[in-house]
Amino acid sequence: MSDDEKSRLGEFRAQLESDDIDVVRGALDDYQSAQADTRRGVDNPYWPLANEVRFAARDLLRQPPSDRSHASALTVMLHLAEKEE
Repeated sequence: MSDDEKSRLGEFRAQLESDDIDVVRGALDDYQSAQADTRRGVDNPYWPLANEVRFAARDLLRQPPSDRSHASALTVMLHLAEKEE
């Protein structure tokens, strides 16, 4: 993994861990958009953080809705949730 890729993942991880719900929602939307691009043969650069994305979505669903936060989290969970979730 290149330094640029590590830096991008570090920034993305920081967004997922933000206390600002809208920043987390934006990161979830970015993940989902990147995942949608895989249908066209493009790798999702955030895939190494899929577990962190799932945990962030789960945490967001435990909070009161803000703007489209629950929609973003539910979309991610649709694709990343495990059986028990």
